[in-house]
Amino acid sequence: MGKSNEEDIELSDYLDTYFNKNEKFVVDNIINISEKDGAKDHLVLILESPHRIELINKRPLMGSSGKSAANALGYDGTKALGEIASEGKDISIINLSTLPLDPDGVISNFGEEDNTKYKCYIEYFEDNPKVANAINSARKSSRKDIVAYFVKRNSDIVQKLQNPNKELDIYACGIFAGKVADGLFKDKKISFTKILHPSYSQWIETEETQNTIKFIDKHKKK
Repeated sequence: MGKSNEEDIELSDYLDTYFNKNEKFVVDNIINISEKDGAKDHLVLILESPHRIELINKRPLMGSSGKSAANALGYDGTKALGEIASEGKDISIINLSTLPLDPDGVISNFGEEDNTKYKCYIEYFEDNPKVANAINSARKSSRKDIVAYFVKRNSDIVQKLQNPNKELDIYACGIFAGKVADGLFKDKKISFTKILHPSYSQWIETEETQNTIKFIDKHKKK
């Protein structure tokens, strides 16, 4: 029992340290809600965290998942959905973690130029191997304490999404995002839908998940 409590404390502490020490690498969310902004309906996508391409471009949903998502929604596929959203479309994209929750995967995909640019990010994990293990545990975990940690960390999202002139259509993409969204929205009586994450072309090739199919049908450009 004592070991379990120690692990819980360490995991939370390691996550806090990670966010505090790597603030300059944060990938800001795209929240395009304003009273003057476009149509009444507004699409909100909630995802887990940025990866390598997002880290480099400083925008969410910019890599292969972003291009696959754009393609699934009827865009031409040359631009990732993060780039489209950054141009002021009626789309907001929110990562529950604004730093990667798969640092090993990110670093292993760095090229030579990335290794120079993100040298201190790489060295941080070389010097703190337990942090990488803790972050990977957080990403893969459905433990209530980890979900609660990210609910607390994102407690300002509900306020940021307030706009009486907008009707929000909120989708939590993937298992982790869905669990955190439960904690963020249910008590506030904000409705949202759980769908597949757009990675691995799941929005394009989906045949089994009705929520995702309905989402594509509703939001795909005509």
